[in-house]
Amino acid sequence: MAKSDSFQTDGEFSQCLTQTDQELNGSFEALKKKMKDRNVAADLKKMQLGWIKMRDAQCTVEAMTANLANGMENRAKTCKIRMTSERTTELDAIADM
Repeated sequence: MAKSDSFQTDGEFSQCLTQTDQELNGSFEALKKKMKDRNVAADLKKMQLGWIKMRDAQCTVEAMTANLANGMENRAKTCKIRMTSERTTELDAIADM
């Protein structure tokens, strides 16, 4: 992941968001595949959808600490990139257990 405070354009932000989302989806799919024999697909999906709601809410709150409208948008994007990367690491750790 690129350093999230080094982006110069919305395109760079969007590209990094897309990349981190793809990495997260890959980790989630790998975990689902590993757990397929344990009949927990519905629980995994519920867990992940809950996490997405929590991430979005947290990033909205973090964005409110910025002073300008553009700063709010950038702070929300930076938060999503950071939290999504952290979640990817968490899912990879679960899959490696």
